[in-house]
Amino acid sequence: MFGLNEDFAIQNAPYASRASPPIPLGPTVNCLLSSAVVMEMLGYRNRASFWQFVHSSGLPHIRLNARHIRFDSRALNAWLERRTVGGVKFHHR
Repeated sequence: MFGLNEDFAIQNAPYASRASPPIPLGPTVNCLLSSAVVMEMLGYRNRASFWQFVHSSGLPHIRLNARHIRFDSRALNAWLERRTVGGVKFHHR
């Protein structure tokens, strides 16, 4: 996929595809993630339970149209930071 190999910086990637490995997210990296990538990050295997979680918990997402939904990596990181309990901060690496 364009932007995810060693020849290009990750900032050039328009979004992460279903087959992409987990992307290291940091404060300066901004990309749109597919639902499959976010499901894997959060440990979900069942799509129905994942979407129930998204809607019930207010997980920030972008609805591009009726069938395409993406997750902004910065908004996702901010949401995870707000839900962090204790002194440990979430950093997906």
